[in-house]
Amino acid sequence: MDAVYNDIQPWKFKDLLSVFGADPNKSKAFQVRTKKELNQLLSDEKFAAAEYIQVRPEPSAMAIPH
Repeated sequence: MDAVYNDIQPWKFKDLLSVFGADPNKSKAFQVRTKKELNQLLSDEKFAAAEYIQVRPEPSAMAIPH
């Protein structure tokens, strides 16, 4: 399992909206680096309103330090 072809490249989740052609004026991406930042984002009323397409990777898909 140490072969190079088993290496998984990190994803740039925040760039997925543009990859799929989302209008930058009607979409928004968020990047969080810590558990605290993720909790703050999830608590934000404007984020929760989801007035536009937004992308946030599932916490299980990220290696978020405490």
